[in-house]
Amino acid sequence: IEEIEIYGSFAVVDEGAFKGCQKLKRAVIGDGVMWICSFAFQNCPVLETIYLSKTIDTFDENAFIDCENVKFEVIKFSEGHDLVEELGYNYEIVGKLSFFERVSKFFSDLFESFLNWILGVE
Repeated sequence: IEEIEIYGSFAVVDEGAFKGCQKLKRAVIGDGVMWICSFAFQNCPVLETIYLSKTIDTFDENAFIDCENVKFEVIKFSEGHDLVEELGYNYEIVGKLSFFERVSKFFSDLFESFLNWILGVE
């Protein structure tokens, strides 16, 4: 496989789903995919580009182990953008959230922080 596209409602890219795909160059994680599990793309040595749609909510830190040359394409202000920036991955902005989506994300993040504070979660 050289290129994959994954879409779906509340979809998850399972643990080790594309582990060891030696020819995989590009992955499109499209609308509806919310989570990328551990080792999903481990040891994909020629993987160059991963597009993360605005629906990505999280991915495990070790989802892309041994993918040294990967560059992410992200939507500015999205969770995917926040994640790749926080983890220090190489990325390029290829779009941005609308004003309404940004306001919605702000209140969602605010509610999550408040809930974590109430529950004592760090």
